[in-house]
Amino acid sequence: MFNFFKKSEQREKPHHQVCGEIWLRRLPEYQGILLSIRRHSDGAPGTAYVEEILQEVHQDAPRAEPERRIPFDFSWPEGNYIVEIRPILLRQDWKGRMIAQSEPLMMSGQPLDLKTPQRGLQYCLDWPLIPLEELASHGIVRPDGEITH
Repeated sequence: MFNFFKKSEQREKPHHQVCGEIWLRRLPEYQGILLSIRRHSDGAPGTAYVEEILQEVHQDAPRAEPERRIPFDFSWPEGNYIVEIRPILLRQDWKGRMIAQSEPLMMSGQPLDLKTPQRGLQYCLDWPLIPLEELASHGIVRPDGEITH
């Protein structure tokens, strides 16, 4: 197929700054926190781009911080996005095992229309008050990659 456009006319979408904070509230004791934001293109379902925001592990002692405000700042191409907040708390269960509790939050009711820089965005997540022993288990991942249920 013949391309009528010169290479200089084929431009990438402009990028805009996206910054703000994620406010995690009602946090139980934890020994680590992993946090990322995923942007799902509104016109391309199934496609997600991940921005890692925080990776913090405290093996020595659990942290007792009932809330955390975590800033983020990055650049995304212009477009319509569904934003997904993906926090994971590393917690110790009653048997001394490390448990990864994930509580993703999809902001599908509030799509981000990124045509200009977006500053001061705030996403808030109240951690569910579910005891560890009542959480559903999706298996155990071992260091060798084996998963058992």
